Amino acid sequence: MRFRNLKIKVKIIAIVILGILISVGIVGGYSLYSTISRAGDDIATYKRELMDETRQKLKDLVDSAYTIVEKVYNQTATSEAIKEQYGSELKSLVDIPYTMMVKAHDGAKEPASFSDKPLEDRMESARETVKKAVAGIRYAGNNYFWINDAHPKMIMHPTAPSLVGKDLSRYAKNGKVVTAEGTTTPMFVEMARLSQEKGEGFVSYLWPAPDDASKWVRKLSYVRYFKPWQWVVGTGVYVNQAEAEAKKNAIDVITDMKYGKNDYFFIMDTDSAITSHPNKSLVGKAMSDEKDPSGRYIFREMIEIAKTKGEGHIEYMWPKIGSDKPEPKLASLKIFKPWNWIVVTGIYVDDLHSKVVKKEEEINAAVRHQVIFMIITIIALVVGAFLWVWFMSRKFIELPLAKGVEAANRLAEGDLNVKIDILGKDEIGQLQTAMSHMVDSLT
Repeated sequence: MRFRNLKIKVKIIAIVILGILISVGIVGGYSLYSTISRAGDDIATYKRELMDETRQKLKDLVDSAYTIVEKVYNQTATSEAIKEQYGSELKSLVDIPYTMMVKAHDGAKEPASFSDKPLEDRMESARETVKKAVAGIRYAGNNYFWINDAHPKMIMHPTAPSLVGKDLSRYAKNGKVVTAEGTTTPMFVEMARLSQEKGEGFVSYLWPAPDDASKWVRKLSYVRYFKPWQWVVGTGVYVNQAEAEAKKNAIDVITDMKYGKNDYFFIMDTDSAITSHPNKSLVGKAMSDEKDPSGRYIFREMIEIAKTKGEGHIEYMWPKIGSDKPEPKLASLKIFKPWNWIVVTGIYVDDLHSKVVKKEEEINAAVRHQVIFMIITIIALVVGAFLWVWFMSRKFIELPLAKGVEAANRLAEGDLNVKIDILGKDEIGQLQTAMSHMVDSLT
């Protein structure tokens, strides 16, 4: 059946419903597309915010562990802490050779003590006596005293006699001048300067270990100036033992720290050796050649991040404790430069994935409900529009036209008593008016 042969009411209903369907389809389709797109954006935003939140949480955790290491270092391993611990003892020890110098100097000024030798000869003899006496003093094992002058030039050193008589102003290790810790001044120059300006003081520096000359360790020395002879006498303590104890304390604390679902911290040095880890089999192991399943040298990456940025994040694969299956992990790290330690902690992201999946399910469920509501709304609108158009077209178009057709048929049969009601001024009303005039003319 052709469209032109359909009843006017049907045509109107079809046109209106089709228009509604097209309009609603465009608007609804766009709305549906926007809803789905927004749902995807919401999921992506949630993932990003969750990762950002997790990164910040890990950073805060690493900062807390870093603070513990720093606190232990400051309390036990810094120059100030070593001074606090050993300062009084070193000062008392230096009193011994210093008193010997004072007595020898004062004694040399008395001619009766050295026959009738000139004063300079008596002083030289006193200096030689003091040098030999001080060279033989030992305490606390193999600790000793040394003497250099204000130039500085070495006067006496019991364990490094090769230095005696040498200029120490550019004393170097492997071609590099050894400086006082925290300064750019050569260590012996700093000793001479400090003792002349203040009479005495502490100087921290690197010096060959007593048990292994190839190994250089930190040493804190106390020096005092004997002005009459322009001598600087000093003694020191190797702080590697104190530092080793401090490291052990820090390692014990960090190893015992746990959070979440048995998440932990570990420490590695900048040579990739594991210093602290709950998995004891890894402690002391060099990890530079270790790869994750994707072939990445993750520990090399950690060291690179630590050296270049100081701190940062890294994602990699690593098995959980007690398992051999690698799992995705997100870690945060920060370098503690005084010990060349890298403090690391991380969490396995399977928990994050489960949160993301749950969020996706919630968003998808909301989208489904919205789509269902939209479809029901569209169906209700179409049905309502159909009923409304059907009612209005029947009342204002179909029925008036039907009466017009009936009147025209009666006129065709010669019935001039037809009464035509004029219901409006629209096209149907105009037709009714024309038919009424026609009836009047025929009558």
